[in-house]
Amino acid sequence: MGAWGSGLYSNDTTCDIRDMYMDFLKEKQLSNKEAYEKMMELYDREGYAGDEDYEPLFWFALADTQWDVGKLLPEVKAKALEWIDKGGGLPLWEESGDGADWKMTLEKLRNKLETEQPKEKKIRKPMKVNQNLWNIGDVYAYRFHASDSKRYEAFGKYMILQKIAEEAGSSDDELIMRVHVFDRLFDGVPTIEDVKGIRLLPLDFPNSKQSLDMNSRMRLDKRKDYPASHLTYIGNMPIPTNVVQRHRLNTDSWWDSIEGWSRYFPLWQGLVYEEIEEGVFKYTHHDMPQKEVVHKRPFEEFYFGSISRIPPEVSFVEFKDYKGEERIGVGCTQLDSHHAYFRRSKSDLKCILNEWLCFLSSETKMLKSLHYNTRVTQEMVSAACCQINLEELRFKWGSYSDLSSLKNLQKLKFLYIGEGASVQDITILGEMKNLVVLNIKGFKKIEDFSVLAKLSNLEQLVLLGPGAIKDLEFLREMSSLRTILVGNLKFRKKYTSAEIADLRAALPNLIDIGNCLDKL
Repeated sequence: MGAWGSGLYSNDTTCDIRDMYMDFLKEKQLSNKEAYEKMMELYDREGYAGDEDYEPLFWFALADTQWDVGKLLPEVKAKALEWIDKGGGLPLWEESGDGADWKMTLEKLRNKLETEQPKEKKIRKPMKVNQNLWNIGDVYAYRFHASDSKRYEAFGKYMILQKIAEEAGSSDDELIMRVHVFDRLFDGVPTIEDVKGIRLLPLDFPNSKQSLDMNSRMRLDKRKDYPASHLTYIGNMPIPTNVVQRHRLNTDSWWDSIEGWSRYFPLWQGLVYEEIEEGVFKYTHHDMPQKEVVHKRPFEEFYFGSISRIPPEVSFVEFKDYKGEERIGVGCTQLDSHHAYFRRSKSDLKCILNEWLCFLSSETKMLKSLHYNTRVTQEMVSAACCQINLEELRFKWGSYSDLSSLKNLQKLKFLYIGEGASVQDITILGEMKNLVVLNIKGFKKIEDFSVLAKLSNLEQLVLLGPGAIKDLEFLREMSSLRTILVGNLKFRKKYTSAEIADLRAALPNLIDIGNCLDKL
């Protein structure tokens, strides 16, 4: 199960139950009785019954959703309240230090279920939105108009898009359009002749490890999200054959977030990519030192946002598929909800984890980069830290409290520790003198981060909550720091405007992403 918080729907399981039940009511137009019967078929088929971790989540989500639409059945309510009395799901959240918050979530749910539910709502089948609005080859100019585009000097300028394909959607009668973008911003609406000969803009970040996303499917959930008033039709022109044949199928964008594409124009300015085979493009600066990558990216981007991305072909579940690569991703936990593994026994799933633990702790010079892509345990942290040649390490989230084994990783430059709610001591981080990038999230038990001032080579620092932080005075000593982001943290020190100005003056070269200093 994937979880990102202690709210009722801050995990994959409850979200799936809610969505499946509502799909039966909306898309399938089943009665409440029929939808409940379908959910019970799922309950039996997927083995929720008797599973102390997942069964309570099933009943919580179903009861809450039925209550919202005025269709709460007595037997569903009884089951949910029974599991609330038992503290259903509590062990899962206690592992990550969120047990108290989960108890509050359950009490809120109890109070809700014990009040009179609203009048039964009529569930209408949602109207399908046409997502295939242009003809193939059509070229449109899109005018950037949101304030965020100002930071990329794109506000008021025109981006040029062309439809290159249309593909089947989730149903047989649904088509979705795919577009690519030309790598130039125009001050006014150009002509077709102005556009010809301009290279394509990668809708991706410079990463020499994998092919680039050169186009995207355009999703439209609501008709009102289509930015018709900001689009101008230019004309129609032929599409390169190789682009149509080899476009990647896993890229989706939404019309209401297209303003975000403004970031790619400065990102690719002066950079080179090439077609390595028909329709496959790669960034060609293979010889760029890894440390310099942080300097050459626009300040709004982060190392662990894209540069470090592990390609699917070297992301593994089972150790038997590993062939000696130096840079890998591993997702060997949470397999009970994985479509290819959910029918495997718990002992089989444990063996998958143990094989990785054995390898990491015994073959200690194999890896330079390791990303744990699923829940991380303390023993997984310790095993990863046996890889003494690691330069890059990422923990997505998990139940680990002790980071002392990081002392073994003297070559480490790039470190991401996600959702470290159980971490109690970060002294070791101050001893990792070669760190260039540090990204830590959810250290609820840590408020004093002054030990980070010892990191004399650190260039990028990301501190994210939830949690609290004593102050940012330690930044004054970090002369090498280039970019910082601090978010979702409560500051214990109340800064005056004069103190904020003084802190900024001490850090003249620091780029404050998100203007966190202004929020002190």
